[in-house]
Amino acid sequence: MVQLWQVERPELAFDYQNPKYRVFCNMVHSKPACFLVLLICLKMAAIYLISLVNGNYWSLAVILLPMQLIAGLILFIGLRAEKERPLFVFLFLTLLFIVIQLTLIVRYIWAAIDVNTEIGFGQRIRTELLEQHEDGDDYQHRRSVAIMRALLDTWFLICYLVSFYIVYKCRNYFLHLNGAKVAKQGTVEYHTPPKGSIA
Repeated sequence: MVQLWQVERPELAFDYQNPKYRVFCNMVHSKPACFLVLLICLKMAAIYLISLVNGNYWSLAVILLPMQLIAGLILFIGLRAEKERPLFVFLFLTLLFIVIQLTLIVRYIWAAIDVNTEIGFGQRIRTELLEQHEDGDDYQHRRSVAIMRALLDTWFLICYLVSFYIVYKCRNYFLHLNGAKVAKQGTVEYHTPPKGSIA
């Protein structure tokens, strides 16, 4: 169960159900939706780990696995503490993932167009197929592998874009929530007695 904080004083009302804090067509609040993002982070980390264990994936997974685990940990800390700064770090890491996925999609599409290019992983796909005792010289097979990988990376890109959107909304929620909490707290003023007076 997720607890949402509400200001008690009416003059400092904080509308935690405001549509600007909700996602998925105003159906879900952004804070519980961030737990879905946390599950996506863990799933992506599991995919990278399986790829590394099988040994049939590119070396970038060695970098992406720790980054994904760090992003998930930062998101968990931010949700637990209800602070916006860890979520900002998560958003930065997610932007890096988005750029990486866009680069991979472009390279695989390039490989689907020209299967012999080195720019678009064309030769790498050929080598991997030969290592798996398949016909690496079959252009149609290499093209279909490149298209499937481009589609898989497009799915990853969509997951990262949705994650970015949800966490951005939750970050704004925490930012406004913490501002309302600070405004709710009373201020204490101390006055020093004038010189010469006895306290």
